[in-house]
Amino acid sequence: MELLIVVAIVGILSIIAIPKLIEAFNRSRQRATAADMRTISIGIEAYSVDHSFYPSASDIYELKANLLSYPYTVLTEDGWTTPYQYSYVDGSPGPRWYTLESYGRDKIDGPADLSPGQLFEYDNDIVVSNGQFTAWIE
Repeated sequence: MELLIVVAIVGILSIIAIPKLIEAFNRSRQRATAADMRTISIGIEAYSVDHSFYPSASDIYELKANLLSYPYTVLTEDGWTTPYQYSYVDGSPGPRWYTLESYGRDKIDGPADLSPGQLFEYDNDIVVSNGQFTAWIE
């Protein structure tokens, strides 16, 4: 009888603890992804200062070892092991910009709207454009 009570208590604690643990893992992945994206954008900005232009999307993926190596950055996947999506628009003679995106937990594009009420919506995209978060977690 005592063993049955102990098993029931352990089961109840597991039912309570496991969802909180999963939530904590997702939250840490989301925050690590945002921090990594900050680091990558700093690396891209440093590259643009050194070379007077942003790397093109083909440069990022084809020459990853050269463009995203020290002193720039070496991060290529978000917290959910999905490659970051990088795009570059050369608006010559107008403005030039890049966009770095993480698709989030669902690993599919969209939505990219993270308002404060959606802080723990882990399927939403996180987007950095020209060094500034345009869809963010905080």
